[in-house]
Amino acid sequence: MLKKRNKMKSKVAFVFIFSLIILIFSAVLFLNNSRPLDTEVFYASLEISDSGGFDLNGTALTFGRITPFSNSLRSVIFINNYPYDVIVKVSASGSIEKLLVFERIVKVGKGETKKIAFTVYAREGTEFGFYDGEVKIKVFPA
Repeated sequence: MLKKRNKMKSKVAFVFIFSLIILIFSAVLFLNNSRPLDTEVFYASLEISDSGGFDLNGTALTFGRITPFSNSLRSVIFINNYPYDVIVKVSASGSIEKLLVFERIVKVGKGETKKIAFTVYAREGTEFGFYDGEVKIKVFPA
């Protein structure tokens, strides 16, 4: 009887330790995939006025000047140099956020190049003025 009990305790201990190892391994994988591989932040700006105008800038998303009921488009080219597929998560902040339209999640295959388009719309009721903020691009393993 005592031998059976010791055998049972050994099996329970083995299952417990094995389950604990699996739990720790799963947690490490989850935490590793929830951290971005890379993060880029771009300044974004726009002026809404009674006349249009261009602002060409290679390091920021500057949309220049647009008139009410019009729009402007800029793009960011993402090249996936990772040896695997990635997920690109895009977000915006600041006063320009409510005027920006863009794809929030983009899957990019290994070695693939994707154009991520950003459009600003001066909808009805948008006041004249200067709008700015940041666009953040985070890259995660797929």
